[in-house]
Amino acid sequence: MATFQSVVSSYKKADGTRNVMICVFHNGQKRYPKTNFFLDKDDLTRSLKIKNQLYIDKIEDILRKCRAKCNENAEKITSYEIEKVLQLVEPIITGEKDNNKFDLNFIEYGRKYVEKLKKENREGNVSSPNTLTLISTKN
Repeated sequence: MATFQSVVSSYKKADGTRNVMICVFHNGQKRYPKTNFFLDKDDLTRSLKIKNQLYIDKIEDILRKCRAKCNENAEKITSYEIEKVLQLVEPIITGEKDNNKFDLNFIEYGRKYVEKLKKENREGNVSSPNTLTLISTKN
C-alpha cells in the first residue's frame, strides 16, 4: 500500500520561499510530486517543519484525500507501479479540478435569474444581475 507524507523542499527560491512536496512511497520506491504551496521562513521551523496551522490543515487534507483514493482502489493498488499510483493521486496533490465537485457558472446562473425576473414582471429588480452578467462577459 502507498504511504504519503509532506516534505518541505531544501531548495530555497530567490524570494525566500520553499515548496511543499508530498513523499509518495510505494513498493520500495519514492517520488516527490510538488504541491501548489510555497512557504516562507515565518511558516517553518528551523528544521523545515511546517508550523503554520493553516498550511498544516490544508496539507493534511491533501494527504487524507490521497489515502482515501488509494483505499478506493485497494484491491488493485498493490500490483500498481509507483507511476500508476502517482497518476491516481496527482490531481489531488496539484489541486486540479475534481469531476465530483460542484461547479457553478455564475454568468449562466445570472442570465437565467434575469429571465425569471422578467417573466415575473419584476423589471426593476433586473438591472443589478443583468449589469453584472454584461460586465463579466466583456473580457
